[in-house]
Amino acid sequence: MAGATPRDLHIDQLLTNVSLMYRNQTYIADQIFPTVPVVKQSNKLVKYDQSHWFRDDAKLRAPGTKSQGGGWTVDTSALYFCDRFSYRHEIYDEERDNADQPFNLDVEATEFVTDKMQMKREVNFATDFFTTSVWTGDKVAGTDFTAWSDYASSQPLIDLTDYRDVVEARIGREPNKLVFGKQVWNKLKWHPDL
Repeated sequence: MAGATPRDLHIDQLLTNVSLMYRNQTYIADQIFPTVPVVKQSNKLVKYDQSHWFRDDAKLRAPGTKSQGGGWTVDTSALYFCDRFSYRHEIYDEERDNADQPFNLDVEATEFVTDKMQMKREVNFATDFFTTSVWTGDKVAGTDFTAWSDYASSQPLIDLTDYRDVVEARIGREPNKLVFGKQVWNKLKWHPDL
């Protein structure tokens, strides 16, 4: 065996306990707008008139008299339509039959397709909701408040408290989510107030 090298004595094979795969782990759309299962692709939505729920209508009642009555109204003119998105990754029988370890083609295809669908939802979410005129009471840095990148003059904690109070006044509860774009967060996380 004189003259044999380590390379001559070993044939490279795939590791079965490690592989490198790419997957986005920072999707947030489902955290902000959880998926609501529906039976039909389109239908109407029920919207209760908020003003009925925010009025203090209860009255003191004298003995033998009827209590104060009231109710609410609903609007059923709002419609929803669920667009259908899809993506596929085909695995041919020959591929599945011949795949060695560490490949698990069915699992990998499921993860790949799932990631494509989550990415589409995330892109649609960002496009549809990280824009002006979608939310009531849009605020613009430099116009409605001092930009948070101006560390000397801005007061992000006061701004956020004020805007939280505005949301609470509109919907009757404190907001429970706050989403920043990466550029805003990169400035805000170094703000001296934080």
